[in-house]
Amino acid sequence: YDEAATYANRAVDLFPAEPRVYLNRSDVLVMMNDYKGAAQDIISAISVSNDISGALQRLVDMSDTNYSDVMDALSNSIDKAPEVGMFYYIRASVAMEHNHYSAALKDLNTIINKKLYDYHGIYYYSALANFNLSRYMEALNRINTAIMMDATRPGYYVLKAKIQSAMGMTEDGLKSVNMALGMAPNYIDALREKALLNILAGNYKVALTSINEALLNDPTIAENVLLRAWLHKTYLKGETTAKNDYNNVLLIGEDLSSLRGVALSGLGRTDEAKAWADKMVAEMPAAGGEAYYTAAVVYTLCGDNEKALDLLESALANGYGNYYKVYDYREGEVNLLPLRSLPRFKEIVNKYDKVFE
Repeated sequence: YDEAATYANRAVDLFPAEPRVYLNRSDVLVMMNDYKGAAQDIISAISVSNDISGALQRLVDMSDTNYSDVMDALSNSIDKAPEVGMFYYIRASVAMEHNHYSAALKDLNTIINKKLYDYHGIYYYSALANFNLSRYMEALNRINTAIMMDATRPGYYVLKAKIQSAMGMTEDGLKSVNMALGMAPNYIDALREKALLNILAGNYKVALTSINEALLNDPTIAENVLLRAWLHKTYLKGETTAKNDYNNVLLIGEDLSSLRGVALSGLGRTDEAKAWADKMVAEMPAAGGEAYYTAAVVYTLCGDNEKALDLLESALANGYGNYYKVYDYREGEVNLLPLRSLPRFKEIVNKYDKVFE
């Protein structure tokens, strides 16, 4: 690879304002296992480009397996240019992709407090980070600011509805989600949130209509299929329909987002559910603790609380920083609700409270 590196270096020297030359050199550095250098080149490409989305996704993808290298490269960029808000924004974006909401929020607050970068998305992501840390009033203030800056984005109203739901403001949440659906009638996230809000309001058949609409638009989102199964099983006396939905989830796939273990548990196939959870933990990268958290949910559903608590501890030890999901989220089955009353649960969360600070 030395010759390729020489050509890549020469291209950067000749065309330092071209994003592509940095991305090409980044590819060479990845082949040489220099991930920190590769990340630095992707950041350089972002710095000289007007369109950062593709390069940013490359950085996020790299962080799945080389999180420390990516974050070190971003920290180096910030040290060299501490007044460039874009670098803080990118570091926050990568952190949030790995459930490190507290770290992300610090960077977003730096941008806002120092007025480094005036963009509605900063306030949206600040609201999202605050929400996932269960800081609901601050989240509501931030999302309202984002909406004042740009009132045309349905996703902003969906997040506002989630925040209002968590604050017990169900009717207000329904108004917000209807604003989103007024802009985008088939918006799946809005349809799901409308279903959840109607479940909270006791309108179970209305909730079913919303989640059915969401699944008509995309039947492959496992979390939505599982929500419908739970709704049928819990409130609509539809055990057979719920079983059909669990079987439908098994057709979606086997990766972490398929939530296959949750469906297997719902079908009473607990040994297979646990085996899937163990496989996810063994195969998924540790950064962000998502696989451990999902495995903890599966073991909770299988009734193995001690193993579930062990997995929760591993999730938090690996930086899983979604306080809302750990402590507050309760709708459907994909949560830790049965563990929260156990003394050891509180001990574990308190032990790793710095993850959420």
